[in-house]
Amino acid sequence: MAEPELGYYLYAVGSAESLTDLNNLSGIDDAPVDRLVVEQLAGLVSPVSLPALRAAEQLQEVSETSWLACAVRAHEHVALQALEHAPLLPMRFGTVFGQLDDVRTVLQRHRLTLLAELRNLNGSSEWCLTARATELQTPAAEPTSGTGWLQSRQAALHARETQADRLHQLPVLLRPLVRDLVTAATARGTDSLRIWLLVDDPQRLRNALDELSAQLRELAVTVELTGPWPAYHFVRTDALHEDDRATDDGRQPVQVRR
Repeated sequence: MAEPELGYYLYAVGSAESLTDLNNLSGIDDAPVDRLVVEQLAGLVSPVSLPALRAAEQLQEVSETSWLACAVRAHEHVALQALEHAPLLPMRFGTVFGQLDDVRTVLQRHRLTLLAELRNLNGSSEWCLTARATELQTPAAEPTSGTGWLQSRQAALHARETQADRLHQLPVLLRPLVRDLVTAATARGTDSLRIWLLVDDPQRLRNALDELSAQLRELAVTVELTGPWPAYHFVRTDALHEDDRATDDGRQPVQVRR
């Protein structure tokens, strides 16, 4: 029987001194996750089926129970579990190497850059703020005259503009409270905004949001803060993916790095 075609999946990189006590951590296909130590760095790796990864890449649609969806959840689980122990640099999904020595080579080659990124993250964590504009309340009674209707219409438009302005002022209001932030529109378009925050003091941020939320509720804007998350939006590990080529739909192809 032929040996299974395996690669080595890299989930994240952290400090070898900090990433300890990760016993019984399972990754994709419940494979055990091991520490691969290269001087001051530790990479979290597990064996992975290369045919399964390649087959998943060809799928046009992905269900919640598909191999790919399960693999993505496993990737996130490993990163979140490791984050409880220390700051780490999460790798993008599909970072796979042919041999363990290939992982060692890449960590050694980019050791100084990775250590600098870890130092930049030290003491901070990533959080996500989602702000949504909901329907504004309208007067219960319809205006009885043309003038009244016009005034009502103008008031509604003004309220809507005020709501949109406050929604998109959020990054400006939040910037003094965080180390860095990244703003992205959501599938809902202009009615929703997602802001990724690199935060040194989460409690200070929560307190500020509590004060701001009362003002936003008057404008029918709701905010939700979640985290901490692995700092995908604030780490620069492009050097590890310098040969990647994006597909037409924006996904990164699965490549075995050597």
